[in-house]
Amino acid sequence: VDVLGTMALLAQDSSRPGVSVEINVTYMSAAKYYKLNASLIVLAQVGSDITVEGSVLKLGRSLGFTEVRLSDTMTGKLIAVGRHTKAFPQQS
Repeated sequence: VDVLGTMALLAQDSSRPGVSVEINVTYMSAAKYYKLNASLIVLAQVGSDITVEGSVLKLGRSLGFTEVRLSDTMTGKLIAVGRHTKAFPQQS
């Protein structure tokens, strides 16, 4: 969520990486297998392909809001949704 949210923001304005102020993840489906990956627990079955999409919800002067969606590639079933808020401190 952190990396993909940041990449979505950088795709719109590469000069403002920002600082994370909030990250949350909501899990939507039951898991048969837990896999620890980059400090994020991803709910998936062994051998499943997962599609991860990051998008910018709003990009303002001082804050950016992103959403990252994880879904099972084969079934399209939503696994989790993450939200990420970044602050853009004013340059002195």
